Amino acid sequence: MVEASSSNLDVESQPLPPPTRRRMHGPEYTPGELAEKEAWLKRLALEWPDLTPFHHELVYDFCAKTPQEEIDQIIQSGEWDRTPSQFSPESTAKIIAEYNKQNLEDDADCEQ
Repeated sequence: MVEASSSNLDVESQPLPPPTRRRMHGPEYTPGELAEKEAWLKRLALEWPDLTPFHHELVYDFCAKTPQEEIDQIIQSGEWDRTPSQFSPESTAKIIAEYNKQNLEDDADCEQ
């Protein structure tokens, strides 16, 4: 059996290693850019409180790392306005129709 000596158990005298941070996915920013990003994220949180912090970061990262010409082109072309939402009334009606069709087929199979 190994005896514990007081020198091995003196944890307080040994300094803790510095905390390590793993790099998160996404664009890389300099310390100055990170400070600007934090300020913008606070402003976005005030202007759009219904969005999550994750969505605030998505918006900021897109706007910060996308050239202004490309953003202007997307706005002028209406490219994103034509993209149907999965929650639009048309999409919801399509999902309901497919669900009802599947249930009718299942009911017909059960009756036979």
